[in-house]
Amino acid sequence: MTQRRPVVQPSPAAPAVLDADALVLAGGRSRRMGTPKASLPINGVAMIESVLRVVEPIFRRTLVVARPDIALPSLEAEVVFDQFPDRGPLAGLISGLQATTARWCFVTGCDMPFLDSEVIRLMAGQLEGAEVVAVRSSGRIQPLHAFYHRDCLGRGESLLREGVTSLMALHDRCQVKVFDEAEFAGGGRLRRSLWDLDTPEEYAAALAG
Repeated sequence: MTQRRPVVQPSPAAPAVLDADALVLAGGRSRRMGTPKASLPINGVAMIESVLRVVEPIFRRTLVVARPDIALPSLEAEVVFDQFPDRGPLAGLISGLQATTARWCFVTGCDMPFLDSEVIRLMAGQLEGAEVVAVRSSGRIQPLHAFYHRDCLGRGESLLREGVTSLMALHDRCQVKVFDEAEFAGGGRLRRSLWDLDTPEEYAAALAG
């Protein structure tokens, strides 16, 4: 169930540290990239480290949710293992929610090195009355640049038991607020924040600036 909302604007009272945790999903096999994405460098920094540098200062706790056999660069962040490996991002989200007691979690992938903290803060100001807060870009909802309430946990576990692995299937069972680019102050920053690197061509474009 999706709600439409007015244009998202900055909140002058936004706290320095948001009352939420961050989950960085690193459980995929990077088949399209052909090599583990988390360790690929962007401006001399591993891609996952670029993500962590954005989320760690603004969330109470940051968890990297990783496949048990994945090779990650040396990280200071807390790493928890995906309890349902190779079952997609829904499984990573559920593993992360099981490992935290936070009411809200911001969920992102390890392949989004251009995350924008101000975009995330704008989204955090829209949590009231929702169970999921996400954005739509180029006609597509971005489930891995979104906030999920703890109430999503039980429904996500049920989906996994049913053999469903899609995050969008979870959206169908939750109260979702979705913001289009046109509704979002700072559309250009939003698009860059949503940029995920899945293929060698996308990685090359990111390196080229």
